[in-house]
Amino acid sequence: MNIEIINEGAIIIAPAYFHVAIRKAFLAKKTAIGNIRIVTLSTFLSDKTSEVDESIYEYYQTLKELKNHLSFNRNNATSYSYLKDIMAFINDMKRYDISIDSLPHNNPFEEEIVTIITSLYPIKTNIDTEKLQVYKKLETCSFEDVFIIDESADLYTESIYRLFCTKGATRIHEQSLLQEKKWFHALNARQEIESMAQYIIENQLHAEDIKLSLLDPSYLGIVQSVFQRYQIPCYALEEQECSDLLQRFIALLTYYIDPSTENLKQLFIKHVFTHPYGNDFIQYISLHHFTLKDTFETIKDLNISEEVLSKQEIDKLRQLEQNAIGVKAEIEPCLNELSCISDSSDVLMYIDQFICNSFLFQRNEDRRMLLSIREEIKKSDEYLQDHEDLRFLITLLKNKSVKSEQNEKGIVITSFDRPLAHYQYHFVLGCTQDNYPAFKAKKGIFDENYYRQLAFPSLASRYEFHLEKQEMNLNSSNVLLCFAPLSTIDGKACETSLEMETFLQQKAVKYPIKNTYHPYHRTYEINEEVAHRLFLKENNLHGSISSFERYMSCPYAYYLRYGLKLKEPIDYSFNNAKSGILTHLIMELLVKRYGKQYTLAKQGEISDLLHPYLDEIKQVYPYERGNLKHMEERLLQNIMLNLEILHEQEIHSSLHPQECEHHFDYRFTIDENHQIILHGIIDRIDINEDFLRIIDYKSSKKQLKEELVFSALQLQLITYLIIAQKLYGKRPLGAFYYAFATPNLSLPYGKLKKRPLTFIEYNELDHLRSFYKEGRLNGWMCDLNIEAMDDDGTHIVGVRNSAASGINASTIYNFETLETYFKVLYQIIGERILHGKIDCESAEGACTYCPYANVCAKSYRIYPKDELIEVDASLYQKGGRKNA
Repeated sequence: MNIEIINEGAIIIAPAYFHVAIRKAFLAKKTAIGNIRIVTLSTFLSDKTSEVDESIYEYYQTLKELKNHLSFNRNNATSYSYLKDIMAFINDMKRYDISIDSLPHNNPFEEEIVTIITSLYPIKTNIDTEKLQVYKKLETCSFEDVFIIDESADLYTESIYRLFCTKGATRIHEQSLLQEKKWFHALNARQEIESMAQYIIENQLHAEDIKLSLLDPSYLGIVQSVFQRYQIPCYALEEQECSDLLQRFIALLTYYIDPSTENLKQLFIKHVFTHPYGNDFIQYISLHHFTLKDTFETIKDLNISEEVLSKQEIDKLRQLEQNAIGVKAEIEPCLNELSCISDSSDVLMYIDQFICNSFLFQRNEDRRMLLSIREEIKKSDEYLQDHEDLRFLITLLKNKSVKSEQNEKGIVITSFDRPLAHYQYHFVLGCTQDNYPAFKAKKGIFDENYYRQLAFPSLASRYEFHLEKQEMNLNSSNVLLCFAPLSTIDGKACETSLEMETFLQQKAVKYPIKNTYHPYHRTYEINEEVAHRLFLKENNLHGSISSFERYMSCPYAYYLRYGLKLKEPIDYSFNNAKSGILTHLIMELLVKRYGKQYTLAKQGEISDLLHPYLDEIKQVYPYERGNLKHMEERLLQNIMLNLEILHEQEIHSSLHPQECEHHFDYRFTIDENHQIILHGIIDRIDINEDFLRIIDYKSSKKQLKEELVFSALQLQLITYLIIAQKLYGKRPLGAFYYAFATPNLSLPYGKLKKRPLTFIEYNELDHLRSFYKEGRLNGWMCDLNIEAMDDDGTHIVGVRNSAASGINASTIYNFETLETYFKVLYQIIGERILHGKIDCESAEGACTYCPYANVCAKSYRIYPKDELIEVDASLYQKGGRKNA
């Protein structure tokens, strides 16, 4: 930048972002700048700060009055995006003196556009003012001491500068200083930035000698993160941030317009109100879809049976309600006062006052944002009449941001459309075809085809001008280093910029990036003393079977939940699990009432059993009444279908249901000083004179697998069988899952028989067999007397009935060996826990519903789980692992 020619008393016209660079250039030359004015073009023209442009509100009001007379543009006429497009086009008309008469009107749509523009064109905008000011300056001002430094000027602004130069102004351009060009590619954006950082370190470049242009603004966060790791100082020239103050203002104004549940929640999410029980308030109003007008007392005096909702759940719901009532009492006066205001101006004043009283103005950015909001309100004041107008104001406010204050030391980061003064090194990141030269053709209603019919600079001339500006920026430093990614972070291929390659006159080469990451293996282990203090209660290890399965799925999740006792998010809603509880409850009631004949219960009787519980649920969850009605219908239908399947199984079984929902406490030995004490509930125990069987109800199909059982990921069924055998002393036939899911049947028309080749059409009986087949029990058998529970061999997966061998199964397990193995499994689990083994290594699926997954360093990484014991042939009465 040739500033030597600038004399004292000069005026420099430059874009605002460039003013600091100019001052630094003067200071570097040790030149006095006290009597030199550095101004923007608008300030130069008006000799004061930019005039407030209220034209968008006038456009809005005009279109609001006009839209009922429109056909094609009625629905979006007053939207912010439509107004911006219309304003941009009219400003182009005014810049290039395009008359309304020259606009195309070849069809009804174009005629309507002309009508709209005719209505809006007379509204005075900053362009009208600017043109008058330009002519006035040309007539009255002496330009001998005016210097222009602006490499980011658009085509129209360049025409103004040319007029100034004809009157004596001096244009200072960046000189072409480029001596060395380098062109690299990397795998993705992160490696691209890593390459740049390593280049800077390896070549010992000074940060103050470097400017970094980002062709993709999304790079900024990654750049700052990588540079921080390499300890490279940097700052963004125009880093904008979303203001918390602005978010609060918008949230309050939105609530005033629509005091809905969602907008009430946003008042806490955006921190308009802060309260220790704010999250409880959000959960409560979300649960019931309440607003402030509702009475926050749903379960205060309800008498609930605690069958579907446990006492713990009811207590939590009552506490949630009390917390929400306390929050409501605090915020209600303020919000009621707000809702009583009818005048829009008074509403905005009230919100302004509320924000000023409640917000801690600790940063200059917050003060500037408040002034910016007030300025916008001042512009809009006379145009705001109703809620629709306030919504439009909110749209304008959402587009506001504030420049972050930062320590301007190190590498300066800028966007490519804001070229800076000369730096020795210029790095350009993101040189893909999408990002460079990034010329924006006209789109939308006023596209290139529309502009082509007007006296407007051609597409080719605008593209040529744009490319010239971009290349001028590339030439402004001694050394240019360009980088391009070959793919996005998620693996989508990127094409490097052809224009950049043409300018550099070379092919991109891979940067020899080095792996700077040093693997850090974090050990997840606590000492035995700490483990004992965390997990033992009265010298024993207590828990449910599922808790120990959880330990084997992910020891670290077990440690967080049962060791540190971190509070997991409470689900207060009526979720699908409650439907399963109701099904279990109905089955238990039917078995208690009818024993083995429970499958003969009528639909009306089951409906009568359901009603009291559903009525309780409706009182607790009044907003769910509609869903509960549909759930009742589906539940009834599902229970009746399953009773039909179970009826067929009961006919062919000599067993009868002995007990449902059996609560147990059972002990396994860890060592001579410690035991595991299991707590749980067995869904169903079936017996006859000699045998017993376990059935565990599931909501969907599940299969018992050896690799999961012996890696301690499926402990429930066999543990239930061991406990029941000790309880009743009978021979265990096996343990099985029964799925209540509605069978998903494929019903083909028939099948081909090979010998002789014939087509057999399926009849109703065939389809019935398919129905019963889908509902078969699935589990492990532990006795050869299979016919005691399936006398025709069609009701258990893995059981066959053949003429040669009768009813048999390919695999039958030895119960005594299973019991021995399970004692060892629980001993190993207990020892690992008490030795402090809390590895963060999750089995497949363990992270899916884990409440800690979002904050876990290894979430969704799958670690295969080895079997804890070596299985031998003694496990099987019949068959072996290959048959299981």
